[in-house]
Amino acid sequence: MSTIASPAPATPAADVLLAGLTGGQVAEFRQALAAMHQNGVAAAVRALRAPAFESQLLEVAFPELEVLSCSALTLYRSHFLLFHELYKLQERLHGQGIYLHVHCMRIFPVPYPAPGGCRHFEEPLMGFCPSPARPGESLCTFHRERCPDGQIDTLSARYFYLDPRNFFGLDAETAEAFLNGAWEILRHSDDLRRAFQTLGLPETAGLPAVKTRFRELARRHHPDLGAPVAGPFVEINRAYTLLMRVLPRLRLHPPAEVGRAGP
Repeated sequence: MSTIASPAPATPAADVLLAGLTGGQVAEFRQALAAMHQNGVAAAVRALRAPAFESQLLEVAFPELEVLSCSALTLYRSHFLLFHELYKLQERLHGQGIYLHVHCMRIFPVPYPAPGGCRHFEEPLMGFCPSPARPGESLCTFHRERCPDGQIDTLSARYFYLDPRNFFGLDAETAEAFLNGAWEILRHSDDLRRAFQTLGLPETAGLPAVKTRFRELARRHHPDLGAPVAGPFVEINRAYTLLMRVLPRLRLHPPAEVGRAGP
């Protein structure tokens, strides 16, 4: 996945964000935000030296949260509050020349390219395209032609998490459907890290890299292809199976798939 890291749109004013909520919902949302360790999240993000899983920041934001035993609705709302805060932090960091990449497996602050540089952000590489942008534009010629709408999905997610109505928009059943692959990531983040390590890949690797690496390792370690023992291939296949199950489901879909959240 790639993204156009354009200047972060200004966060809507608080009265706009809270429009459409009942008085009780406004109080509940503010109370939930106050219960989160917002300063701790900001400090943890600024201190990152490698992309972080959402689960790492959930531990900072909500130290008492029991991810393995909490309900889908509790996990969804904790996830929503964290990403709400991350997108607000994204704007603050933008003013300091830093792009905050927000993704459930890859949260990381990256300096923007120098003026005149292409702002196409390559998620697998966790960095910006090194080519110069076209005059008066934010992308190089290649990425302008290849990704004319690359920012749309990013903006859709941003405004979904900045809208507090979506905190209340799901019930227990739709919360689990929304979380989908993210639920598995949060509950099995250690297994996912080990899976990437088993395949010798960085945690930012996408599906094409996983498939290519699996084929390479299978040719080397599959017992039917001359490997002396089956053990290494069993572990490789287990890692591959987990990543192939989870990676296609990584994207958290703003409300088109779960219904428009409303008051």
